[in-house]
Amino acid sequence: MSSIAREIQPMIESNPNMPIQAIQSQLLRKHQLEISLHKVFRAKRITTTNIYGDYQEQYGLLRSYCDDLLKANPGSTIKIDVEPCGNSTSPTRQFRRVYFCFASMMRGFKMIGRPLLGVDGCFMKGPFPGQILSVVGIDGNNSIYPVCYALVEAETTQTCKWFLQLLRDDLGCTANSCFTFIGDRQKCLIPAMLAVFPNAEHIFCLRHIHENMKSKWRGDLYKNLLWSAGRKKSIPYFNKAMEEIKTTKRAMKWDLTGMPCIQAVAAIWDMSRNNIDVGIPEDWMDEPINGSEMWTPSECPTTLIPPKHHTQVGRPKKKRKKAYGEKELEQEFDKGGKMTRKGSSIKCGKCGNMGHNVRSCKGQGGEQSTASQESHTATQGAPIYNLHE
Repeated sequence: MSSIAREIQPMIESNPNMPIQAIQSQLLRKHQLEISLHKVFRAKRITTTNIYGDYQEQYGLLRSYCDDLLKANPGSTIKIDVEPCGNSTSPTRQFRRVYFCFASMMRGFKMIGRPLLGVDGCFMKGPFPGQILSVVGIDGNNSIYPVCYALVEAETTQTCKWFLQLLRDDLGCTANSCFTFIGDRQKCLIPAMLAVFPNAEHIFCLRHIHENMKSKWRGDLYKNLLWSAGRKKSIPYFNKAMEEIKTTKRAMKWDLTGMPCIQAVAAIWDMSRNNIDVGIPEDWMDEPINGSEMWTPSECPTTLIPPKHHTQVGRPKKKRKKAYGEKELEQEFDKGGKMTRKGSSIKCGKCGNMGHNVRSCKGQGGEQSTASQESHTATQGAPIYNLHE
């Protein structure tokens, strides 16, 4: 196995994502060796470990890596957090999260003096998943300026609070400091922000709002209206732009206001052809319902709660229940949409018997068929007599 790993190492170094089927073909073409896919998979795993190192061993080197970073970047902040351990004499600690903030980057951010920070996260890939939290600012050229980042087990309120507290300490500010944070509407970030930076202003990224909006409101029309509202710098102009978006939702899109079906359109057209006054098309549509943000709160003193959860007996069904006659109708057609011959009677063209065809005929009723053919041949040339003669 080690010899195969050494042989395929140049392939993996040049193309780490090379499929094992391609590696198998290369070995067969080069050395005329037929190696199973299982062996190729194990050899590739050994080669990948030799090139990039073992994941578990990398965690053992993390403290040494952090010490070396602090030597090369004096004044930086690196925090390693481990899982609580009940045994204080245990020689091992389980890794939980780590925080990095380089001194040179923090000094540069403080010199910029723009209290605007963006917070975001992304998922990690590999056998030990997690999430990377990052904070970036904006430099004098309106470019992205990295400030700090952390690797955490998950994006939760606890991890966000831990991350923001370390950021606050590195910024040298107090709880009363005023910053503007931009996020992509993470549910865990808002409570953590209120706990660490209660006076900070938290706004949402307009690009992420547009991405969420595109699932229901497509097209450049709504995109331009949204960005126009985001550029407004005063409350009156912003409210005016938002009202324009709501008006557009109610009147420019007929499919959002209950457009009549084709049968109703045909009936209206026929009425108009017969000189019947049908008015304008909008008269045949119902008034649209407003969104939840425009609903008036109910004056009922009680609040509705969900019904009690009841688990039905038996295993949940995964397939849709067939309607009456639907199963029989599906059996009449094959996958190509053609009628099947299932249930129909087949007559053999060789022997004349039912239940099989010429290909599967084994000579059943051959004598009877031959006799009938001879009788038919004999009577072909015979004269036809009139019984009344």
